[in-house]
Amino acid sequence: VQSSLLTDKVTDLIQKKSVTMDLAYYEKKEFQDTLHLAQYESHYRLNRVLMSIIQIGQGVISIGSVTFILVSFSPVAGIIIFFSAIPSFFFRIFASMKLYFLRLEQTENERKVNYFHYILTDVNFVKEIRIFNLGPFFINKYKIIQNKLRNDRLALFRTQIIWDSLSQIFMIIATFGSFVVIVLMTVQGEITSGDMVM
Repeated sequence: VQSSLLTDKVTDLIQKKSVTMDLAYYEKKEFQDTLHLAQYESHYRLNRVLMSIIQIGQGVISIGSVTFILVSFSPVAGIIIFFSAIPSFFFRIFASMKLYFLRLEQTENERKVNYFHYILTDVNFVKEIRIFNLGPFFINKYKIIQNKLRNDRLALFRTQIIWDSLSQIFMIIATFGSFVVIVLMTVQGEITSGDMVM
């Protein structure tokens, strides 16, 4: 419910700003790109940001709790766990920035794709499209731009998957490494087996 209210509020702000702006803004490509991003992303971006903040909070609490518990047994194991989360954190920030810049770069082509789709499917253009046989032309333009958009996104997502996997593997190795440290401490008698299980 809260996310719907927030989305409605942002949509209301966009609409109010759109009807009060000078007409010259509507002739600028940069403004059209900004308006396009605001219109299409306002419905889901705020919810995604809110969920990301909640996930970051949960992650900080989880890492903090585990680190605190491990430090009480072995400062080395706690430090290993804490520092193993840092590469993943920076990777996620870097990946978010790359995605943001890709979205900015693709905005103009997304507007073109939406326009071509609109021309091809809206009732207002059916007659002209058929009379002048423009369907194949606009379909071809649509496919070329849509394929480029998709390929650019896929390339970014592939890179993100590789780096995310590497950071997760690093965290898993660090976690098992800290378990090994605790087991060795138990074998050496520095902590009890009950402490280890806890």
